[in-house]
Amino acid sequence: MIVWDLGTWAPHGTTDPVAAVAAGELHADVFGHKLRGRLVLVRGDGEQWLLLHTRDAHAVAGWDPKEHPRSVLSGRTDEEVWADPDRMWRSGLPPALASVPARAPSPRDPGGCPDLQAGRNPVSRGAGWAQAVRLAADRRSGTR
Repeated sequence: MIVWDLGTWAPHGTTDPVAAVAAGELHADVFGHKLRGRLVLVRGDGEQWLLLHTRDAHAVAGWDPKEHPRSVLSGRTDEEVWADPDRMWRSGLPPALASVPARAPSPRDPGGCPDLQAGRNPVSRGAGWAQAVRLAADRRSGTR
């Protein structure tokens, strides 16, 4: 998975965006690398939502997100990441520890995960993996 866009947003026309979403319609000003302008999030049938870009100064007729497939962080496409991932997201871990190397670190990397270096599956070890990631991070930062 890639980070397709990165930026900030601010609610428009409301001081309570949570209530606006609950009511089924949120207007927001978006300031991203790729998306900019006023977007509207509208609830459709049931739990389906529709995101619309209003016709403002940032709207470009015919603009297609498929023509902008690269990550704003890595410059890679989804297909490139799927073919050669360098990170994995472990949803069972706290967010600060969830992004982990997708392959065994180099033998020259003393902070690497011992399970991956030994060819073991770190996911099957549960909390031990989170501890290994924390220890690796501590070693790199010099706190252990």
